[in-house]
Amino acid sequence: MSRFESRLPWLLALALVLSSPWVLREPRRTLPYEDWAAFGVTLALRPLGLGMEVLARTQDAGMSPEAGMTYTLERAPSFRRYVEVLEKALLPRKKERGERLLLPVRGALGRGAGGAPRALRLVGPPGLSKPQALSGLPAVFGESYVGRIESSSRGELRLRFPWSTAKGRSPERLIAQARSQRPGDFPVLEMIVEPAGPKDPFPLRVALANPAQAQTWTPDRYPFWVRLASSRELHPDLPAGLLLGSLEDVGYPQTGFVLRRYVRPLFDPRALPVVAVLLPQGSRLAEGVTLPWDQELRTTPVEILWRSPRRLGALRFLLRGGSPRGGDAVFSGGKLLWVYDWAREGVGMAVPAYARGGRLPALAIPLRGKPRAVLLRGAGRDALGHGLFTAPSLPPGGWKLYEGGRFFTGVAGRGFPAGLLIGKVLAVRNGLFVLEKEPGASRGLFVVAGGREP
Repeated sequence: MSRFESRLPWLLALALVLSSPWVLREPRRTLPYEDWAAFGVTLALRPLGLGMEVLARTQDAGMSPEAGMTYTLERAPSFRRYVEVLEKALLPRKKERGERLLLPVRGALGRGAGGAPRALRLVGPPGLSKPQALSGLPAVFGESYVGRIESSSRGELRLRFPWSTAKGRSPERLIAQARSQRPGDFPVLEMIVEPAGPKDPFPLRVALANPAQAQTWTPDRYPFWVRLASSRELHPDLPAGLLLGSLEDVGYPQTGFVLRRYVRPLFDPRALPVVAVLLPQGSRLAEGVTLPWDQELRTTPVEILWRSPRRLGALRFLLRGGSPRGGDAVFSGGKLLWVYDWAREGVGMAVPAYARGGRLPALAIPLRGKPRAVLLRGAGRDALGHGLFTAPSLPPGGWKLYEGGRFFTGVAGRGFPAGLLIGKVLAVRNGLFVLEKEPGASRGLFVVAGGREP
């Protein structure tokens, strides 16, 4: 091979990047013609004739891959646990069911400080007659305050986070208190929290604090949790005690001098599957509304055409069926198996959910305790075939709480719904979550056909 031929792939990659300057602003997005290029290369090389592993048709006789069918997540054995945990976290008591309205999340919008999205696109549940009446109402996830509802003239709903400011409006300021979660007589910090700047490491920052200097770094005091205080002037409709996040100080720990204070949310905004709207007393907006998981998931079966050899390490699957897009989920029996790397014209290449570099919005459900929305990052698999993941947004001190628990999917687009089982956590080793080995499923594979219908 000549020197030019060895450098040709790098020259082509450089040409693709330079031909689309917009990708430099958003390097994690794909080029507009990348899927078409991969589709063309697949047809040209025809992996079925390369002597690799070839799988026969895996669908039942007489079943067309394009034939639409319905699969209900309620039939999945693990889905009941997912529903029970969400109901307990978002609808704590039966008498509060009329005071809270659950809205499923359809996807994230924009990016703000600390890489967090500015808003979430929501789905109005069946039976909601006046979506405009929800505009301005606060929303929560568990104990965390997550923002306010906005409604457009067409009835579209979205959640705007407290660190995101709408055009023509002043930023939302919150009165809060921070207390140490460690036992001991430590000072309580009174503060005003506001949206952070675009270059700040966290989405919320502390504008004023009393006392201005307080040691929060030491292990016997950290973490400090920030909760809302009551304020008739700034936010009379927000109940005191809702969580904003953990206090993160930037400065000189050796001398105890604080330069800037931030608030890190206790959830990953990209992984929220559903939010609960706090309705006014006596409101009837929740009457006749169907819960978001009382819906069917329209799906389409897919078949495996080719699988990469196991000796290559990184598994890839060429699938046919449906109309998937890159990033859509492939699942079986309510369990997430693979994610499309690219897809075009009903043909796509999928990789395992634990593939290195992959990111999965997830709901972490421990055996005991409350669920937490996190972003999982694939780290490959171990020698036994167990999937490995990292969860940077989870504090290291709480990793062991999730042993024996489960990870479920959040929402990552129309073809990546919430409620699919990612896996059971077998162990936590050196910051890596070891999930149970996926079954060797080659039958009953599905992709989402129409997403959750509003």
